[in-house]
Amino acid sequence: MTKIALIRRSLPQEPTIEVFVPNYKEPILPVNHGGFGWYGLQAYNEQGQLMCHECGIFRDSLGRHIRKHKLSAKQYKNKYGLMKRTKLISENLKNKFRTIANTNHSLDKTPEITGKAILAMNKARKKQRGMRLSLEFLNQQGTCPAQCLSRLIEIAKIEGRDVNVYQVEHSQPRLVYLLATRFGSFNKAKQIAKLILNANDPLYTKQMIIEDMVAFYRKYHRWPLRKDYENGLMICSKSTLAYKNGGLIKLRLEAIELKEIQDARAKISEQIPKFAESIELQYAGRARR
Repeated sequence: MTKIALIRRSLPQEPTIEVFVPNYKEPILPVNHGGFGWYGLQAYNEQGQLMCHECGIFRDSLGRHIRKHKLSAKQYKNKYGLMKRTKLISENLKNKFRTIANTNHSLDKTPEITGKAILAMNKARKKQRGMRLSLEFLNQQGTCPAQCLSRLIEIAKIEGRDVNVYQVEHSQPRLVYLLATRFGSFNKAKQIAKLILNANDPLYTKQMIIEDMVAFYRKYHRWPLRKDYENGLMICSKSTLAYKNGGLIKLRLEAIELKEIQDARAKISEQIPKFAESIELQYAGRARR
């Protein structure tokens, strides 16, 4: 079977994001109603991960992810025009499983050897995960909280005590992300460093950003994109969004949940007067009897 060639394309819903899609013939129909990509095409990123048509997030395996959207693999493929034989798994993960299967097949299948191999592999993974989260590892990389804060203070000595996100990104592009990860947000790091907060960049909480996304949906009947933050239609800037609780896609999923809760409460509040009126009518009828 010949390998299908991939070409680079910009997402129609998010032109700033480029993905790789199979080189099929034109025309291709973009997904509407808040989705991402094109019908009948599976998009990939540079690492070969698959893009979810529902939310635009990239994963090595979409089988478990699409359950969050209350879709089975069959429903997902039918909704976006994918073939039934299309695999919802990346080539990298497929090759990894193939390597593990070949390795296990070549080993002796006695329970003692298989059990020891699994225990050793899990122990190595925990050790590596713990090493990356340890303060010693962060110190070696120069990314511990104290080091990140000192780097911010050094930039503030040059740019001024009211240094903003754009100035820090220009000087050290990854520092804003590190500060948001270590201290919760860029402005909280500035508060700890006793720097001046900008009046046009207040402290936005996660709940405020999500509620603003729901309000935008009720006004324009679509979920906001990054260009909406660039054009000033939202309460916070694109930089604040990029480093806040995982970015736009994760916040959009939580905004969808919040909208469903608000809609359910609105329906209940509409039904309460009707129930009260029916109860009053019943009592009035009994009183006449």
